Amino acid sequence: MKKYFLLFLLLPIFIKAQNEITGSVIDNLGNPIPFTDVFLMSKSKVMTNDRAITDFEGKFKIITKRKGNYYAEIRSLGFRTYISDNFIIGTNNSYIKLGQIKLEEESFALNDVEVSSKRKVPYQRKIDRTVIDVEDDAAAQGSTILDLLERTPGIIVDRQNENINMLGKSGVNVMINGKLSYMPSSALVQFLNGVNAENVKSIELITTPPSKFDAQGNAGYINIELKRGDKNSGFNGNVTSSSSYAEEKFTNNVGNNFNVTTEKSNLIFNYSIMRRDLPINGRINRSVPINGTLINTEINAIRDNTRTIQNLRFSYDYNINERINIGTSITGYSNRYEMIEDKTSENLNLNIEDLYYTTEENYWENAQISVFSKYYMSKNTSFDISFDFLKYDNNQPVEYVVALNSTEQIQNLNFKSYKASPFEIMVYNIDFESLLFNKIKFTAGFKMVDNDFINENSLSRDNIVDLNFDNYSSLSEEIIAGYSQFNFDLSNKISIQSGIRYEDTVTRIFDLNLNQIIVERSYGNFFPSVFIGYKINDFNNLNISYSKRINRPAFTDLAPFVFFIDIDQAFQGNIQLRPSFTDNFEMNYRYKNVNLTLQYSEEQDIISGFQPSVDNQTGFITMGPLNLNLQKTISSVLSYSFYPISDWNVRFFSTYSYSKLTHSDENLNYSINNSSIRFNLNNSFDLGKDFTFQLWGYYASRSVFGLNISEPNGSLNIAFQKKIDNLTFSLNGTNILDTARWRFKTNNSSEEFNQSWDLDFNPPQIKLSAIYNFGNQSLKTKKIRSSSESNRVRVN
Repeated sequence: MKKYFLLFLLLPIFIKAQNEITGSVIDNLGNPIPFTDVFLMSKSKVMTNDRAITDFEGKFKIITKRKGNYYAEIRSLGFRTYISDNFIIGTNNSYIKLGQIKLEEESFALNDVEVSSKRKVPYQRKIDRTVIDVEDDAAAQGSTILDLLERTPGIIVDRQNENINMLGKSGVNVMINGKLSYMPSSALVQFLNGVNAENVKSIELITTPPSKFDAQGNAGYINIELKRGDKNSGFNGNVTSSSSYAEEKFTNNVGNNFNVTTEKSNLIFNYSIMRRDLPINGRINRSVPINGTLINTEINAIRDNTRTIQNLRFSYDYNINERINIGTSITGYSNRYEMIEDKTSENLNLNIEDLYYTTEENYWENAQISVFSKYYMSKNTSFDISFDFLKYDNNQPVEYVVALNSTEQIQNLNFKSYKASPFEIMVYNIDFESLLFNKIKFTAGFKMVDNDFINENSLSRDNIVDLNFDNYSSLSEEIIAGYSQFNFDLSNKISIQSGIRYEDTVTRIFDLNLNQIIVERSYGNFFPSVFIGYKINDFNNLNISYSKRINRPAFTDLAPFVFFIDIDQAFQGNIQLRPSFTDNFEMNYRYKNVNLTLQYSEEQDIISGFQPSVDNQTGFITMGPLNLNLQKTISSVLSYSFYPISDWNVRFFSTYSYSKLTHSDENLNYSINNSSIRFNLNNSFDLGKDFTFQLWGYYASRSVFGLNISEPNGSLNIAFQKKIDNLTFSLNGTNILDTARWRFKTNNSSEEFNQSWDLDFNPPQIKLSAIYNFGNQSLKTKKIRSSSESNRVRVN
């Protein structure tokens, strides 16, 4: 009792000896920055053991017994390090109030001393975009960028149609390090499916792009930031390897990332190769009226296919002096696809079965070369000039061997189709940026795009050319654009970003067989955008925006082609496609670490793919893209991240979309309303001793795309990860319940046409991966070209 009594008497003395350093941390918009590291540094620049982490309101408190001359150093991912003025800690009861500290944005990682909070902010809201941190996502080990996008709020990856949707809309532009990839969507999806996710730092979602960006793409932009080096001299990199197994088939992926940095230059090299051998199974049921009789057919297919994807990225920039920066980047991509398909097509009315044996070889190749230069006239004024050249080629020979059965005899047919699609794109771009009156950021620019495209398509039946499917045409498209944009703070609480863009487009399709122009369009349009950011208080922020967009037809949709499902159904292009125009209204609200986005859009002449058209005389079905009159869409995305316990992180994303599609012409009157919802739930558990366990998945309800309805689907996945020094191992199980199937149906009552599809492109897989990091892993991150975000031409 005497000991406790003595401790009670001495307790006020110990408490009295404590000193406090307090403050709060905010970003440029006044938003609090939680989970920021605050260190107490000695005058001799030595880090002490006294430190703190900001709470959800950005506040911190350091309690220390130290005395003397010190300063505070504040570090947060995505912001410049802040160093306070020196302050003196007295003998007893010193209260040092640093007040409100504003951090300037800059992408970087901690240097030399690896001290960071385990609770990183999963996303950061800016006035025109959402930035999602994926650098420490355990599930990224052994995954691809396409896998990461599937777990991103508001993003839907349609692997079967080779398309990416955002907020329920197609027409997404994808940038890597602020640099647009000019590939068609089908090639782009496969490209992203061949790039290792371990090299990704963050994903930026730009759902209402500002005027600086191209007006193309009604769904907006996705920018994928890869890890890169910066000012600290040295090198770093990683080597990755993964192998997955499903249905007695393997998928192997190998890649590397390498950065070399000096005081004046920065070099980045990425290479990856993936071989995928997963089989594909599918079933189609359809009912088609032919001369007043309803014909019922069931098709079953098993496809063995091999896809080999190679990706190469190289970039280099050099500071000639303090005013001039020059650089270049090269991107190479190849996709070799080979498949053998066995298929049966059964006429259920007559109980007759036709047999199909199909082989396909599909080769995609492209190279993109960029050169750029940035000149600083003064500290706040700069010019950015760039040139991009893309050469793309696709060859796709397909052979069909068909055995048609009837009550009398078996008829053998041999189909051969060939498609070649080379094109070239050149982009010239100049941007000007200046700070007016030290308050208003003014940006303006000019851009010219020149596209040249050749399409050759042929079909022969038993060595006889079918002129109905023969095509040899050229397409040229020229786009000239100019824009201006202003950013300024109206007050301490209100930020404004506003601009306008003008684009003039000329499109021509020339039939080289007939020697005549078959399509010629010329149109010019203004595309305004406005953003208002309002800081309600330290943890409440509201952003409102509007932008007008255009969605030009993809070259691959315009180009005539043919791919047969059976002799009664085929996929084709549509040279009559028109561009669509969209008005987007968006509101974003953030409360601490909860983020809510609401968007309303109206799209005129919406381009919808895989729409059926039936010839009631022959029963032949054509599946291809069509313009539909109008689609109105309301979308919302709720994002929330929290820690139920210290070692368990939960990231919850949900997307709700309501759409109304109406269409009326001489052949079709159509109207449909649909509500759809998608849940993404990611759980990460820190098991200690560098072990991590992840459980994540999604569920998507039925949704509408044109005349088709996609049935519900989902996926459940698990991952174990172990770190040993610079080596990280990961064991993943993906789609373990085999629920990630693509099922959709078409019900056109006016034509008595019904069809349902059930395709399995992604069977359950088990995957083992390893990544080895080498070099100086504390190198900072640098954006090679902040102004290159606008370099975009629409071909997907």
